[in-house]
Amino acid sequence: MLRGEDDRDAVRAGRRGECAQYLDAVAKLSGATVTTAAPSGKVTNVIYRQPFSKEMKMLGTHWIEWVQPEDRAKLLKRWREASQRGEEFESELLICFPDGSRSWRQARAAPIRLP
Repeated sequence: MLRGEDDRDAVRAGRRGECAQYLDAVAKLSGATVTTAAPSGKVTNVIYRQPFSKEMKMLGTHWIEWVQPEDRAKLLKRWREASQRGEEFESELLICFPDGSRSWRQARAAPIRLP
């Protein structure tokens, strides 16, 4: 039985911890980079990084720097809109690596709502 705000906050914190453990396992098993983001669309945590991304910034909206320059504005707008509405997001991205190489990648996001 929840008795007050402190109890509810404790339950929320516990669920966030469980969620982070789950996402960590998904990232390790899939080999994907998994991030969490605020409703504003800003990345708040990087759960796992693929080897190529160790030198690349991801927090906030720095991840957009990976994307081909002419696609950034449209992609960031779509990402923020989906984040704010709590909707799923999917896009194919042309990623530009620091060494100049490029690679197409699939980006997917789904909202996780904690009570």
